Order: sequence, then structure tokens, then C-alpha cells
Amino acid sequence: MVKKFYDFVKNSLISSSQMDGFKGTEYKYPLLYGITGVNVPSKEMINHALERVKEEIGGFSGDALWLAELVAFLKDGELVFLVDDAFRWLCVALNEGTNGWALLMGNEEKDTIFRLINELQEKKFRVFVTGSLVDGIEELPESVTSFGSSQTGLIYFAQLLVRYALIYGRVPVGDLHELSHSIEENAPGVIFVVGELSSIERLLVQGMLSLGTPVISLRNTQNLVGSLIVSQTISDMADKAWKLPNIRARLVVKATPDVPVPVGKVFTHEEILEADVGLRLDGSLFSFIIAKPSLMVQEDAVTVLGDVKETSTFCVLVELGNRNVDDPMTLWIGRILRRVINYAKGIKVKSKGNRLIDFIMTKEALKSGFKPEHLGNLIKTELRNVFPSIGPIHVTFILNKEDAKKMYPAILSFIEERKNKIKNATEESESVFYGCTRCRSFSLAHACTVTPERSSQCGVRPWYMIKAHAILDPGSVYEPCVLIYKGKCLDPLRGEYEGVNRSTERRTEGRVKRIYLHSIFDFPHTACSCFQNIAFHIPEVDGIGLMPRDFKGEAPNGMTWTKLANKIAGRQCIDGVASFSVGYLHSRKFFQGDGGYSRVVWMTDHLKKIAGDAIPEKFKRSIATEKNITTIEELKTFIKKNRPPETL
Repeated sequence: MVKKFYDFVKNSLISSSQMDGFKGTEYKYPLLYGITGVNVPSKEMINHALERVKEEIGGFSGDALWLAELVAFLKDGELVFLVDDAFRWLCVALNEGTNGWALLMGNEEKDTIFRLINELQEKKFRVFVTGSLVDGIEELPESVTSFGSSQTGLIYFAQLLVRYALIYGRVPVGDLHELSHSIEENAPGVIFVVGELSSIERLLVQGMLSLGTPVISLRNTQNLVGSLIVSQTISDMADKAWKLPNIRARLVVKATPDVPVPVGKVFTHEEILEADVGLRLDGSLFSFIIAKPSLMVQEDAVTVLGDVKETSTFCVLVELGNRNVDDPMTLWIGRILRRVINYAKGIKVKSKGNRLIDFIMTKEALKSGFKPEHLGNLIKTELRNVFPSIGPIHVTFILNKEDAKKMYPAILSFIEERKNKIKNATEESESVFYGCTRCRSFSLAHACTVTPERSSQCGVRPWYMIKAHAILDPGSVYEPCVLIYKGKCLDPLRGEYEGVNRSTERRTEGRVKRIYLHSIFDFPHTACSCFQNIAFHIPEVDGIGLMPRDFKGEAPNGMTWTKLANKIAGRQCIDGVASFSVGYLHSRKFFQGDGGYSRVVWMTDHLKKIAGDAIPEKFKRSIATEKNITTIEELKTFIKKNRPPETL
């Protein structure tokens, strides 16, 4: 086994001169860097490692991993390697759609492999394959990722786990002991061996065992040693993986509405051809689809006002009897309503915001006996699937134009009042803030605190959404949101609150004890990986730079998105770096603890345009962009020339 690997690596590297490493990553060779602390190996280092492998000196299987990484880079690295941005999005998927990562290897029969793939995907594993297994399958499902048929393909999976430990586990580079513990306990990966491995593959799997990676083998040990799990059946392999401590074991059983047509998210974007339309109910100037609180609602009900055969409009009113539901929360509940109402096959309810455009039913759905009452049952069931504690729901369909016309002024008044409540909400006006730990599935030292003036870093989870889930879906595995009783304000300028600190410490299990909501220094807010932008200190001019996710260039101090993102992902960075959303650019408390826009000296042209009038007029000309400044010296000159005297 070792002799073949030694010859394989030596022959592959003997004439290599291009060893500049993988592109699109801060780590030229992630395995090498994580295991040894070295970014690029010298020829002497390679030769010493080869000798350790040849002589089977202690720890040689770890050396084998990074030596194989060098070979993989030379052979197919640019084609297969996942760049850092793609890797971070793979981690983000752990929030909802993925419970773990599974690598399948071996030469087992195709039917057996596909049965394992199906079992794992039912448990929401992201499946990867490599080695001889790939050669034995003519066509893989689109949902399966192939690392190619090379004997070294395993290293791309290993790179995911090592980068996870380095970025989210903050393991010191070169600390093999801490690295293996982090991978074993937190990195969401499992290797499945189905069928025989080549001698080279076997050595690399042994290396993964030494790194703490769980390995589950079908029927035999493959002569591997360590924490190996042997299963006799495919189902048992999947079940054993499900119970591993590093897997995010989350499955939610949802109720199915009693309707005569199939129901599911898959039908949300179903296109209905004109020839298939069996019934169309057009909206009118007074049509609406809305959810609103109503303490008059005591129990579930569905009411139809009017006759489908004589309809002159189509409206949907969902009234919620839970006294904890307030107006802002219904904005989010309404969005969910407009989504789930299209879950039935052959049923399409078109809307634009709160305005309902039309209702369409296919001939097949009409023939099945589908009625508005069924749609009402679907709405109740699916809203309760999303919000289990939503309470009594009364769904009313208004099919008569005159009835809709009478209701319309009150609906418009409610919408305007709700809009003003959201617009005028501040950190002072709210008795609680809102916490989200959806990203905790991969960012163990991150806990998002959201306020009306400090939007979520991903930019897509407004405070009223988090409030709705915290109150109506407590304890959710996919939407883990909480109310944060803010407590005493310790620092109104930088935004420090006793209750926020307590909540952050609890949600990060003691990893982070203090945060400032409106400062990038000392105790800045923690970061996940979904963040839209990064603010960073430029010490040469004691100013702040702002960079968005899609920026491909360099800041004047040489910082790139990848460098900054890897620096803060999954942690609290005390070095003057913090993440924020696009919406926060317009907050009146935008990094006010650091001087707000008076401290900003550089931002991308794109972000500057988005910020627009949020930037005080006297600072607009004095904030540089990549269009006119590329170096620190140029930035210094620009600041002296353009900054208001009182800010210099």
C-alpha cells in the first residue's frame, strides 16, 4: 500500500515546477497549511515527507494527505477545486437544506451505490463521489457532486473539512491535535466506503481517520484502523451516520392538507398552459390577499362569500386570532401566505404584493372536485407547518366585487398603518430585540442580533420576520429565532446592552460574551458567512473601508473579499473588521460608535451609489472609491485634499 503510494507521488512530482497552489483561496494548499502550517512546500520538505511515508514513520498518513494534494493540484486541481466563496456557500446550505456532507468511495455495484445515495439524500446529506465508483456509473444525479475518478479525489473532500476547521473552528494552523478534534466534533463530513478501495485510496482514507473524520464501511474493515464503523446494510450505514455528533440531525415531519390534488413546494412555480385552464377568476381594482390580526377569531374556519359561478372578483383574507401576532409580523406571514397558496398542483394564485391578480385552476384540478374550501384548508395547514404556534386561522374568500369594495378602505388603512409602524420602529421604541442562530449549523461562535436599526447581515431576514418565527415557531430546528430582552443600555453610542450580551453568550455557548451593535472595534458583532458587506479598519489612515461581496479587486491596503471574509467568518474579530448588510448603510446608527460616515475613507463605487443620500453631503466627495484610488499613498493624498478639516 505504502510502496505504491510512494512511487505514485514521486513519479508525479519528480518533474514539477509549477507549485504555486490552488486559485480562488486564501490557502494555496488547504491540507498542507492546516496540517503543517506551511503554505507552499519546499522540495526538501516534500522529500522528507516522502521518506516518512516510505518508512511508515509515525504520522505518515497525514503526510500522505498533503502529498496527494500536491499531486491532485498538478493533475486536475483547477477543474475540481472548490474556491473559498463556493466553500462558504456550501456551509451556508447547512442552515436549511443540508444536514451533513457524505463522500462515497469504492467499487460496489451501481444499484447498491444508488440505494445509499437515496438513503442519504432522504436525510438531507449533500452527496459527493470519487474514485473508481465514478467510473462505474454512466450518469450521476444532478444533486450529486463528483470529484472525478482519480485516486486522489478524496483530498477535495478533505479540503472542505480542513477549511471548515480553520475558518469556523479557528483552529491554529499546524496544530494537528486541535485540527483532528475540530473535524471529529464539528466538521459535518462522513466518508462511506462501499466496495474495495485501491491501495492509494486506502492510505488516504486512513489519513482521514487520523484527522478525526468518521468513516463507515460496508461489511468489512478494508484493513483500516481507528474509529471505523462497520455496517452490514445500506440502511444501517445511513442510520449510523445520522447518529454521529458532527451531523446536524434535523428532520421535520409536516402535516399534509386534505385536498384532492397533490401538494408540495415543487408546484410553486408550476406553469399552466392556456389550453389546460379549466377555471379563471380575475381580480378587480379592489382585489387583495392579506393576513392581519383579529381577536374576533376564536377557532379555525373557512368562509366563501359569493358563488364561484357568478364571481366578479377574487380576494383572500386571512385573519389570525393569536393575541401575540402584531401588525409588523403579518407582513412576513403574508409573504409566506402568498408562497404556500401555490403549493397545490394545478392551482395558481397570482399576486403582486398585497394585490391579487387572478386565480387559475386546471381542467384536471377542476375535475378532481377542488373548491375554494380546499384552498382554505391548504392555507391553514401550510401556515401552521411554518408557524406551529400561529393559533386559530380564519380564511375568507371574497368572490363578490361589492363585498370587496366595502372591505377595501379598511384593508388599505391597515396596510398603511403597518408600513408606518415598521418605518418608525427604533432601538429605543422596541422593548425587545431579535436573535437568529440559523447560521449556527456551521458558525458556532456567531449569534445574530437584529434590531430595527441593525439589520441582519444576510440582508434578507428583517426584524419582524425574526419576531414572527421567535413567537410562532419557538424551538424550530430550521428557523431558530428568539426574543432578546435588551436590558440596560451600557453604551448607547456603540450599542451595548446587558440583555444582548447575555443572549450572545448563551447562544454561542460562552464563546462570545460582549458585542457592540454599532462599532467594528473591540467587541464587534460576530459574523456568519452570509454577510453582504464587510467594514474594515485601514490603520495607515485610521479610517474605515467598506467592501461588498461581489467586489473582485483590492482595497488600497491590499485587502480582498476572500481575505476579509475568511478573517471574520464564524467568529468575532477584534481587529477592527465587522460584517453588515446593505440595508445598514441607511441606518441612522450606521457604525455611529466609530464616527459613522465621517470615519469612512474608502468604499466601492457600487456601495457608494447604494448608500446615496445616507452619506452626509459634506462627506460624499471625501470618500474615495476604487475608481480613483488604488494605493495607500494615493489614499493619504486624497484624504488631505478632500476631507473636511474638522475630521482630519
